Amino acid sequence: MVIKPDNQVLKELIESDTQGLINKDVQQAILKNGISVISNKNNFSNDIFKGNEVTPLEGMVNALEEITYVNPMGGGEVTVAKNTTGSSDYNIYGKQYYMDENGQKKVKKFTLPVLMYQNNIDQLFYEAKQMLRENAEDYAAEYRRFHQNK
Repeated sequence: MVIKPDNQVLKELIESDTQGLINKDVQQAILKNGISVISNKNNFSNDIFKGNEVTPLEGMVNALEEITYVNPMGGGEVTVAKNTTGSSDYNIYGKQYYMDENGQKKVKKFTLPVLMYQNNIDQLFYEAKQMLRENAEDYAAEYRRFHQNK
């Protein structure tokens, strides 16, 4: 679980000449990343905790800002990133590779609708990887067809 106190709360904790629990560097780090609490899931039974659970994928994206999966068969890549615009928590976008009629590798960019999936990035990430697997199969078949006809 990640706790994200607001700046006003943290200002009250900043060290002064005689007292304080944190310094400005710690304040900035907490504002950016929050405070991570790790425990057995059974210990988090409060509705506040349950409403703010994150999946392993969300935890990785929250910590790293973004992660990118590259399809090992050459179908493309997909990136899950923190959204800085505020419309949703995350963005999912990527590139699909395909071959044009001259046998040249081309790139088609895509973005997936996170809000339509109620911010369920795990499901969207799975579907994006599946899409890239299918695209890799099509790309490989097209490559074979193109080179057999030469």
